[in-house]
Amino acid sequence: MNSNSAEATHKRAKGLFYCQYFVGVGHLTRSLHICRQLIKHCDIDFLCGGYPVDIGLDSSHFHTIYLPSIELNELEREDKWAARNAMIQNIANHYDFLVVEFFPFSKWILKDEIETLINVVKAINPKCVVVCSLRDSFPNNPVEQEWRIIDFINTHYDKIFVHMDPKIFTLQESFKLAEHLAEKIIYTGFITNPDGKLVKKRKKTIVVTIGAGSFGDALMYAAATTAPFFPDYEYTFIIGPKTPSIVSTTLVEMAHDFHAKNIRIIPFQNNFHELLSESTLLISLGGYTIIDAIYTHTPALVFPWIFPDQYTRTHKFAALGLITPLTREDLNCGRLCQHIKKGIAQTHPAIEIDMSGAQTTCAQLLKLLKNQ
Repeated sequence: MNSNSAEATHKRAKGLFYCQYFVGVGHLTRSLHICRQLIKHCDIDFLCGGYPVDIGLDSSHFHTIYLPSIELNELEREDKWAARNAMIQNIANHYDFLVVEFFPFSKWILKDEIETLINVVKAINPKCVVVCSLRDSFPNNPVEQEWRIIDFINTHYDKIFVHMDPKIFTLQESFKLAEHLAEKIIYTGFITNPDGKLVKKRKKTIVVTIGAGSFGDALMYAAATTAPFFPDYEYTFIIGPKTPSIVSTTLVEMAHDFHAKNIRIIPFQNNFHELLSESTLLISLGGYTIIDAIYTHTPALVFPWIFPDQYTRTHKFAALGLITPLTREDLNCGRLCQHIKKGIAQTHPAIEIDMSGAQTTCAQLLKLLKNQ
């Protein structure tokens, strides 16, 4: 074998990963967990269309390309869509694979943009593998919309990586016509960061988070009212990138008024798994943070917000005894204190759940590339 052949044999595949998020950061963190596994074997360009968040991957094999960010209140901004389209039209790299996060199962407004992206990438490399990265639960679509989704998938996608354990969730629970996609579906398990440091010894810490912080401040304030009743525990409030500044100000004022010296306020964490693994209890909304709690065996009190997937996820895992759901009535100080007492004493049920989603996605994608 000559040197050129050897170089070709060991050439790293190159992939493009598209991620657009409007509200929370679960889409971003899941995508980064997958990319963390992919860059062990491939070079990744990460096409990011959400608001800036100070987390990422420090690797020469990972490069972020920022589309002009667009938020829910800017969806009519034709100038932003035009600027994004111009960037996508100028893509000139040869990609072996393209991963699209979540679409077309939601965010249908992105259809034209993503269809353009696929066409541009395929024009350069017609053999480019195109896959969808799909989370565990999402709002149901009308049947006619599901047929449109199926048509888009059959036209453009090779596989759908469904990030759930089918013993817990199946795609059919969120997508009624899932049987029509059976040949495209690959269940991967839930997405976590398998390379994250997990601490074995617990501290007397109660972590309170509302994710990105776009909503859920009532949970933050309710948790703060209980801090004086648990003086031996440090309450760590994590302020997300979209948390209004008034929330931090109010928490500081509450700590002062309650003489609660055990309240600590910190910014959004890149090492969230590590922080959870050394904590006694998590208080959060019903987003993908639940998966982090289960992965780290951290007892959790969960208040599902208005989104259907948060209710589905919360009640699914509560039925298994893995988390404790909260209602609005439970945000009363007395009732929340009772839940905290029980949560602190809770042990993790012996239930096996597939949390290998990031590794399995990587392995299955490499297998698709090898079989081309």
